[in-house]
Amino acid sequence: MDLRYRTKGIQVKNFEQRSGTSERSSEDNYDIHAEIELNEDDDDASPNRCSEPDLFLIRRNEERQRVKAMLDQYDYKALEAMRDAIPADCRKLVRHLAHRSDYDFAQAEELAENLPVPFCLFPMRPCKSWATKRAYREESEYLLCLELMQKTGALTNFVLRLNPLVLRLQQAYLKQICSFDCGQITIRKGSHVLISRDKIRALHPALETYLDQHFNIFRDNTDISIVFCNALLAYLGKADTEEGRLFTALEKLNQSQRNAAAHTLNNTTEQDIYDLIGFGSKKLVEKLEALIQEIYADLCDPKLFRIYDTCNEYIYQRL
Repeated sequence: MDLRYRTKGIQVKNFEQRSGTSERSSEDNYDIHAEIELNEDDDDASPNRCSEPDLFLIRRNEERQRVKAMLDQYDYKALEAMRDAIPADCRKLVRHLAHRSDYDFAQAEELAENLPVPFCLFPMRPCKSWATKRAYREESEYLLCLELMQKTGALTNFVLRLNPLVLRLQQAYLKQICSFDCGQITIRKGSHVLISRDKIRALHPALETYLDQHFNIFRDNTDISIVFCNALLAYLGKADTEEGRLFTALEKLNQSQRNAAAHTLNNTTEQDIYDLIGFGSKKLVEKLEALIQEIYADLCDPKLFRIYDTCNEYIYQRL
């Protein structure tokens, strides 16, 4: 009756296909040797007297469907709370997924150690640069969390959480693809990364002129932003590329829906996203995956973006 033991309750009818009408084997006068000698159950033509009672089968199927429903919703926190319904060899994996889907990366990585699954939980190509590897891991894992929000229809939260990833990807794209390191023109004050006119003037005087024209006098010590990075991409001739157009669409989405969701009672819908950028949230996630693959071409293994579905399928098979 219980999924955690992967067992079935089996009922055995007597040779009359009934229960409790024949002599019991525990009776004193039961002739076990004669019964074994006359037993016909091993004959190929003998009927199968074993069956799983409907009540047990229904209960087990109900448990299985509950687990599958949680997996279909990627609700690993709820699954973690259903510990007794989870097969023992899947419980640690469920705990890993619960932390990972919550972007608790350190705990998820710790739980992944020595986890006996027939696939890699963090598929990635070898990399010598620790800093590049760390940036890739942080950005790709964050995108995986956003993808779960998109799949479960949490689009308001999806749009709110999108902004920091876009900014990180813009800077990574500028550095890896355009050979422009934003760190050379910024300063850090506490948790803020600010743009320094002095550094721009020293390294890229033509850029200072462009920014003044673009922003109608560029203000010193402003926070680095999606708008600023898009201005850099335009200055470097990347605005009309596929990636440039994607970043422009993300700037529009951020300015419209993110601000509305953060400061009003508005709820972001699929139609809102489509009306703003010309494609839906699923396509947006796919474009962000492709962008990460381009930026981190030497590192990215596309299997990573299917890891939650891979884990779900593995758990399905164990039920």
